[in-house]
Amino acid sequence: MPYSNYTRVIFVAWMAILSVSCTPAAKSVNTAASDPLVDAGRKLVVEKTCTTCHSLNGQPGVGPTFVKLFGRKEKLTDGTEVLVDDAYIKESILNPAAKIVARHTPSMPVIPLTDAELEQILALIKSLK
Repeated sequence: MPYSNYTRVIFVAWMAILSVSCTPAAKSVNTAASDPLVDAGRKLVVEKTCTTCHSLNGQPGVGPTFVKLFGRKEKLTDGTEVLVDDAYIKESILNPAAKIVARHTPSMPVIPLTDAELEQILALIKSLK
């Protein structure tokens, strides 16, 4: 039986609880010296529970890690490839089901963000080289 959106939301909430209490997901690697935009992005991805599925330390998860994400090519479930750039990341955040990376399932919820918050998350992802 396919999972409902409600079941996915419950699962993501459960994973959020586990990630806060059991994993070092909020720690990151290879970040540049303190940059206010990057720091704001790091705080935001924890507050919005992005780190439940997307790690900041290279560990695999439900969604792609943010480490070395920007600038690489990803194969999608439809067989095409996409360059992970500003436009792709923004589209993936605003419309998570638009393009699904081949090795992941479409489970990301829509999380409302302002343009400023999108820029903060982009700055963080770009810094994780």
